[in-house]
Parts: sequence; structure tokens; C-alpha cells
Amino acid sequence: MWICKKNLRLVVVNIGSPTHGHLPASIILSMAKKRLHYIDVAKGLLIIMVVWGHYELMCRLCFGIQDSVVNALDRVEDLWVSFFMPAFFFLTGYCTDFKKRFMPFLVQGIKILILPAVVINYGSTIVEYISWGESALWIVKTTVKSFLLTCAGEWFIPSLFLARLAVWKLVRLKRVESMLVISFVMLCAGVVLYDCFPWIPEIWSYKHALMVTIFMVVGDVLKKKQNTHSVRRPAKLYPIVSGGVYLRVGNPVYHQSCMRGAVADSCCPCVGPKRNTLPVVCQQDNQQQ
Repeated sequence: MWICKKNLRLVVVNIGSPTHGHLPASIILSMAKKRLHYIDVAKGLLIIMVVWGHYELMCRLCFGIQDSVVNALDRVEDLWVSFFMPAFFFLTGYCTDFKKRFMPFLVQGIKILILPAVVINYGSTIVEYISWGESALWIVKTTVKSFLLTCAGEWFIPSLFLARLAVWKLVRLKRVESMLVISFVMLCAGVVLYDCFPWIPEIWSYKHALMVTIFMVVGDVLKKKQNTHSVRRPAKLYPIVSGGVYLRVGNPVYHQSCMRGAVADSCCPCVGPKRNTLPVVCQQDNQQQ
């Protein structure tokens, strides 16, 4: 029986949130425009984890604060440190529509990721440069160079932007097996490049993008499986396998960097997307002071 969009919205509104589980997520998101509250809750919890981790990290490494509260925060963070960033990318893959044509998809990524990052990061930085008395030419040269190399300075935004484009291309392969294999090879390549070849510039955090693409692919795959009501046993293993991969390759060096504030001395196949991000910022701040 064919149901038009208008009538479908009325059906969803009348059914209410308690029974959303009986309807495909894509119908609720794209037609009914109703929010999936469990997705919002998951994002909120992950944001709390990010704030929690960065707070205690900056207390110890940037300001040298060592007390029982900060140490307790650090111990609690061990409960989620191995999965909370992959979970962000998983949810992005789950909630993103990769069926759009390339140019609208590219423009959307620029509008929701690049532009806000540029305005917020460089807006505050330029004000700081002006307060230091730097010349206009120096500010322009420094800002343009920073954008070309780092895209607003944080690894998360450019890696997410590039990973979205990679998943958009992988989705066109149609075969789930091919998507997973290629994204896993990208993960391995990113690990090797980041850990064994640190002297190669990571322009726009492309090494991170290689590592996180697989989690967005898994999110997109599970979304399609759920929407077609065909979540078979192998599909249920995807998050377990990908989570295990990240737990193996991401956790050790992340802890090493957080506790020591330095990159691992030896070349080993263990790396995580957040490794040594804040320590580098803190070192730069200390040099300026």
C-alpha cells in the first residue's frame, strides 16, 4: 500500500516516540523530521566524555595541576577512552546521507564543518594577534598558511571532512565487503603513516581521516541493514570487530601520550586519532610564554 509523505508524517506523529523502533530510521529522519532521541542522548554522552577528558588533560599537562580530583577524573576516563572518538564517527556515518550528488554533498560539508571552524578558530586567533601588535600582513600570511596546512588547527574537523568524502566514494561501490576491506586497508595505512613516518606533514589531518573512515563506513552499513530489516548475524559483528580493532590499535599509544605528553619513541602498530594533540598545543603555548 502506497502512503504519501504527508500521510506518513501524520502516522508517525500519531504513533509517538515509544514505538519508533518499529519504523525504519530513514523514514523518521527524512520524512517525518522527528529526532531520534537515543541518537541525541548518545551524542550528548560522547560530548561529556570529550569535555571530561580534555579538562583533566589540560589540568595536568598545561597547568601542572596534580590533585586527587584530577587524578580521579583521569582514572574514570579509562572506561571510555578507547571508543568515544570512534563512536562519534560511527554516528556520523549512521546519520549522514551519502546518496546526494557530489557537489551538493561537498558544499554541505564546507558549510557545516569548514566554515564554522574557520570563523571560530581564526576569529579568536586574529583578535589575539591584533592584541599582540602584529602587522596585518603577518596576520594574513600566518592565517592563510595555517589554513592550508591544518584547516583551523584541530585534527577532528579536517579529518571528518575528508573521511565524509571518502565514504561518499566508497558507498558507490555497492558491495559491503568491498567497502569494509578498503576502509580497513585505509585504517592500516593511516596507522603506518602516522606512527612510522611522523616527518611526513599531515596536511588537513589526512592520516587521521584514513584511520577513522572505517567507523563511518560501519555506521552507514548498519543504517542500511536496519532500514531494510535485514540485520543478519554478520552485520551485528561489524561494530564488535571495528571496536576491537580500535581497542587494539588505539588505546595503548593514546594512554602513553596522555600520561607522558610525548610521542612514542619506537615505531609500533599502535596509534589513536587523539594521540598527542593537546600536548603539542601546550608545548607551543609554553614556548610563546
